[in-house]
Amino acid sequence: METTVGTAGLPAVLDLPAGPVRGGLVVLHGSHAEQHSYFLYAHLARLLPPAGIAVLRYDRRPRIDGHDVPLADQAEDASAALTELRRHVGAVPVGLWGFSQGAWAAALTAVRHPVDFLVLVGCSAVSPAVQ
Repeated sequence: METTVGTAGLPAVLDLPAGPVRGGLVVLHGSHAEQHSYFLYAHLARLLPPAGIAVLRYDRRPRIDGHDVPLADQAEDASAALTELRRHVGAVPVGLWGFSQGAWAAALTAVRHPVDFLVLVGCSAVSPAVQ
């Protein structure tokens, strides 16, 4: 189902299970994997709904003048995505799945907008400045 995320109206797709929803997941982007159609995100949307897990994928906010999207803005968008997901799935466990830079955004989001779980893929153990 097509939807949007946040005040920026970022294009999004919510893939829901055919049966009861057991949980939900918001997908957060790597720095160069910005579209909700990216193969890795689409794979999650095919794999998880049959197991009862809803998957919300959205397009990352565009870069401005070639500068990366600030992590605070990414966390704001992720919080909006969580709100949108919860609107459709109700009181089931929901979490964030962050890929590469999305893992930093997931951790920052979880501090501001509590979630039930985090899945961090390709996560650096140091800050962006150190990396």
